[in-house]
Amino acid sequence: AEKKYNIVAGPMNQIADKVTFISTGNLAIDYMLGGGIPLGRSVELSGFPSSGKTTTALQAAVSLQKIILRGGDPDLDIRPDHRILYMDYEQAMDKDYAKALGLDTDDPSFIYSAPDSLEDGADFILAALDTGYVKFVIVDSVPAMIPNAVADNDVSKSLPAAAAKSLAVFGKKLNPLLAHNNATVVFINHLMEKIEMG
Repeated sequence: AEKKYNIVAGPMNQIADKVTFISTGNLAIDYMLGGGIPLGRSVELSGFPSSGKTTTALQAAVSLQKIILRGGDPDLDIRPDHRILYMDYEQAMDKDYAKALGLDTDDPSFIYSAPDSLEDGADFILAALDTGYVKFVIVDSVPAMIPNAVADNDVSKSLPAAAAKSLAVFGKKLNPLLAHNNATVVFINHLMEKIEMG
């Protein structure tokens, strides 16, 4: 009997969709990224604290919100009912700063959430993306995504392993949803200086 595979295969020009981008509002960053933040992908913005990661993500959200509020753009696969989701794991979003950048945080096109755990936020992101309405998700930030097991037991030593395991499961579910809905998740990650001990 012939074995069937649950995959799509063939020449790339028949399978791979053309990548579209959302501008960060910064020409230099857009140029370095090949056009901005790509739709249909998960993206990581990493750098040292106060290096502009959240600002870059918010500026991309501003660009997208402008397109949504103008009635969408069929060429970019953006509809007027699309939404932007901000997952504030750090629970430190500066609403006034976001507004100063041009983001209308009071418009229905913007959804704010402050999850208590990695799993709660991840489940919410997956459910939101599955609706087909959420186009752009900002996760601020990866180091603040604390798994339930660690939060419940206060076992700091198990944090890296527990977080890695939960994020791996999340990523496996996330990427097909992003590709199917041509949506994007931007993960903000922090680089930290090593602390020398004795």
